Amino acid sequence: MSTRSTSARWKSTPLWNCRCRVREIGSRRVTFTYQLELADTGVAIADAETTLISLDTGHRLTRLPDAVIEALGGGVRSDS
Repeated sequence: MSTRSTSARWKSTPLWNCRCRVREIGSRRVTFTYQLELADTGVAIADAETTLISLDTGHRLTRLPDAVIEALGGGVRSDS
């Protein structure tokens, strides 16, 4: 999996909260949503979404381990 880094500059550094939620859990992917809010007012300043896929060491699509699905709030598969 590759990632990309971004940065922003502010005249002063505001404090903010990042709320992350699991939107969807599949057998091979997880979708997270994010909302950035100003800490002092709770005003949302940005929304984002990321979908991650599960790959094996050969970079082939593979199923997520049951422990990961369970830790993220999904049910454990009955076909394991």
